[in-house]
Amino acid sequence: MKKLLLTVTAFSILNLSFGTIHTVINTLNTGFSPALVMAVSGDTIQYNLAAGHTATSVSQTTWLANGSAPTTGDFNILAPTGQYFIPAVFTGVIYYVCVNHVGLTGMKGIINVGPSSLSEIEPIWTLNAFPNPADNFINLKAEGVNGKMSIRVIDVLGADVLPSVTVEATSCRLNVIALSQGTYFIRIENGDRTKVIRFMKK
Repeated sequence: MKKLLLTVTAFSILNLSFGTIHTVINTLNTGFSPALVMAVSGDTIQYNLAAGHTATSVSQTTWLANGSAPTTGDFNILAPTGQYFIPAVFTGVIYYVCVNHVGLTGMKGIINVGPSSLSEIEPIWTLNAFPNPADNFINLKAEGVNGKMSIRVIDVLGADVLPSVTVEATSCRLNVIALSQGTYFIRIENGDRTKVIRFMKK
């Protein structure tokens, strides 16, 4: 019995040592999908690219200028596939581009990396946002949350586009009338747990 318990425990720890795998693809020659990946340290980014595309890490300055000069020591993934493992001690923003198309079409993406909480087993919780696409309002409904929820609405660059709010209810309604048409993300924090939902504004 002791031997069996030890085996199960070791297997559980092994599973916890791996983060989430986020898959990114290219959309023709114009962009990456998703353009913004919300990850934590220890996660893996899986790139599935068509011929002629790259996913190459660059500095923020290069990214903003639609340049293609790579950063030293990071990643340069070539089609068709490749992976980038986010170091366990890293937090911050990673900028990357397709070197063959960024100057022509602005083909680039962002990985926003937060701290990992893999060492703790979290209770299951779910979050729904509707309607999606949204016009003037979007409703949030959460299950399995404890205490307050902190809510942020951010754009594809990771910038806040609406004032953040904190609620103690499991459902709420956000006014998104002021947002321009496009893609946005709702980031919900409940204690040390985080969920991100993408939505479209009509």
